[in-house]
Amino acid sequence: MDARDGGFPIPEGGVRNDPRLRGRFMQYRRPRASPPLRYVGRSPSPPRVPLNPNQLPLTTPRNYRNRYSEQHSWAIFISPRSVEFLRKLQFEVVLKLSTDRYRPLGNAAYVSMRLTRSLFAKAFRQDRMKAMPFIELQHIENSIDFRRRSEEILRQVCSGNYDDEDNAYMMREPDGSHETSLVPLEWNNIYPVLYQALDNPDETLANSRLPRAAGFTSAPSQFFFRVAYFVCVTPQRLDEKIYGIVLRTQSFEGRIVSFKAVFEGFPEAVPVTPSICAFDIETVRFDEILIAESRPYVSCAVRFSEPPVSQEARDFLCEEIRDLLPMEPYQGVVPLQVYRLNKEEQDWLRDRAGRFENFALHPKDSKHRMTKLLNVASSALGANARLNEDRSCHRVDGIIPNSSAYPMRIIFRLFNMTSEAGWTIMRAVIVYVIGTDFITYAQIRAVEHREAERTLIITICAVHRSHQALTRAVTQHAVDGHVEMCVRLGPPSTSSNPLYDIISRTSLLEQLTHGSLGDEAIDAGYGLRKLSCANKDDPVMYDPDDGEVECVVNGRIVELTLEQRRAVALGLSRYPLVGIQAAFGTGKTLVGALIAATSAKSAPVIVVAQTNAAVAHFTNILLSVGGRAASPVRYLADTAAMENAPTTPVDLNVILKQLDTQYSDQMNPDELELCREFREGRELIERDISSLDFALQMTEEDKEEYMIADRFVSHNMKKMVRLMFRLRKPKILLATVASILNTTASKGLLKMHVYPFKVLI
Repeated sequence: MDARDGGFPIPEGGVRNDPRLRGRFMQYRRPRASPPLRYVGRSPSPPRVPLNPNQLPLTTPRNYRNRYSEQHSWAIFISPRSVEFLRKLQFEVVLKLSTDRYRPLGNAAYVSMRLTRSLFAKAFRQDRMKAMPFIELQHIENSIDFRRRSEEILRQVCSGNYDDEDNAYMMREPDGSHETSLVPLEWNNIYPVLYQALDNPDETLANSRLPRAAGFTSAPSQFFFRVAYFVCVTPQRLDEKIYGIVLRTQSFEGRIVSFKAVFEGFPEAVPVTPSICAFDIETVRFDEILIAESRPYVSCAVRFSEPPVSQEARDFLCEEIRDLLPMEPYQGVVPLQVYRLNKEEQDWLRDRAGRFENFALHPKDSKHRMTKLLNVASSALGANARLNEDRSCHRVDGIIPNSSAYPMRIIFRLFNMTSEAGWTIMRAVIVYVIGTDFITYAQIRAVEHREAERTLIITICAVHRSHQALTRAVTQHAVDGHVEMCVRLGPPSTSSNPLYDIISRTSLLEQLTHGSLGDEAIDAGYGLRKLSCANKDDPVMYDPDDGEVECVVNGRIVELTLEQRRAVALGLSRYPLVGIQAAFGTGKTLVGALIAATSAKSAPVIVVAQTNAAVAHFTNILLSVGGRAASPVRYLADTAAMENAPTTPVDLNVILKQLDTQYSDQMNPDELELCREFREGRELIERDISSLDFALQMTEEDKEEYMIADRFVSHNMKKMVRLMFRLRKPKILLATVASILNTTASKGLLKMHVYPFKVLI
């Protein structure tokens, strides 16, 4: 089925002659030009779609049509594959899906342009193809036929002429006699798979048309359809069972009826019912480790059935589906069958908790099992933090402080809330204004928890993409500054704490190269390598008495204790891996700052901590002991700034705003103009971050200026960072663990600048 049915009528002369679409196409930047396509005749045939999506033609040829152009409003954007070739099935249909090509539906859902570009059917060379994933079998004809049959059924029901067919007289296949296959048994020239008995067809049809989002509300939904053709596919099972951990049990009348568990691969708790348990569910225990059969964590997104005709068409279709909401925003690895650990697994875990002799006897197998334990433990830590989040849909009375504010802001209250339950600043919120036919996203801007009243007062603001839609909904349905709406907490962003998500999906220990520093550290830590004192002829790694006796802190001479001197000497030693353990209040931050400032003279340093407050404290101590000579830079995300995180004089945005005043003699006129506009735009954005009332006081001219500034700063941030590394190359980079993982990931802000850094504190 196509990602979406319907849209607008096709203009005469093709898409390029429609002014409604032309503006949307022109907003995208043009990559390097591709060779022009040549067509002969008045009715051009579809262009050949290359295997590499980057080789797509840049623009859609003028007056482009295909044989489906009059039957589907999106047909003019695709290059249909041969339906005859798909029907012949002269190739093997496989169930296995690559997690790289068919990536899972992440928390950003269809808003992610990277995901939506992966949702198009792949183009295969027919002369070389031996197998095709089952997910590629869909064709645009299937969508067209589905729409036509649906419209026919709707007309029959509305006119009272619907022939309610019944399959009760069909003989049922005995259990186990008909295994799942790609093509099920045919009956009366159709493949029956699902029928719905309707006591009141008119009422059911009316209820099925109510605006809603599956997964948005827990109320039962009604559907009206019959499936005629389908491909029946069993879930692909992993070759190896996965570990799981019980996080919570659910009881009814004193008996455990279900429990929530988390499994390897995704930090999200999923419900487990007796139907998939191979043991008595009443005997399950909190924190118990289980094993389960599972499917791979691959795509569950609705996909396009055909490849795009051009990059222009691809980007348009991706833009059209970005407002769709996933049916279930909380994704997880759902087990197919859950078991208790066998005796061998129990003995291994008991040994792991003790002397861990198995590591010396079977190091390869032990590292594999340790990797699985790390994965499920990380999944449990990530899921446990979200276990008590509010997942209810609330109907609330929204208050609009200013209907012309940018972005649109709405204030509402949630009652009977004993805690914030996930309603925190910058968290996504799904919003449905009563009376509209769409659902949109917003972000939490402020939260006030009144414990005595058990009430949350929440201020949400529209994101850039949802501002116009939310403003239009408020304008049409608000009465005296109030609007009735439904809200639900959206899925958390993995970028807020990506560590658990990364480890839960990574074969951490197995990916260590044999003989590498990490591999040797693991072997030594678990007793596979003997630890001994240095021999006489071994190089001296450090002298514990070489540490500095005193240092200067804010202009004052401070004498270090003996333990502090030895800690600094150890940190500056030639050992590749050093750990310094000390009690609270013994000067660990001072020792770390001295190590960072001294190490930066020979190699760039990255300093990480768990919280923004800890990073800010370390940064201030570093500056007080003479660390300015290393040109340190501290990264602070805007989301943290909204939560009033401590700031420092060397925060990245502070440094970027000062480039044109401190290094004007080293920049050309274009760079000076870029820095000036960036500073002005950044100051405007920071005013909005620091004051909730700023957006409410904006004039129309202020709104336009803010939107331009927001786009300009976002578009030129990487350019400004490159300029900073050229003019003021930092030798010390400070950030939280989450920020470092996000900014150094693929397409991250600091991805291309972290390679020279050699020391991590």
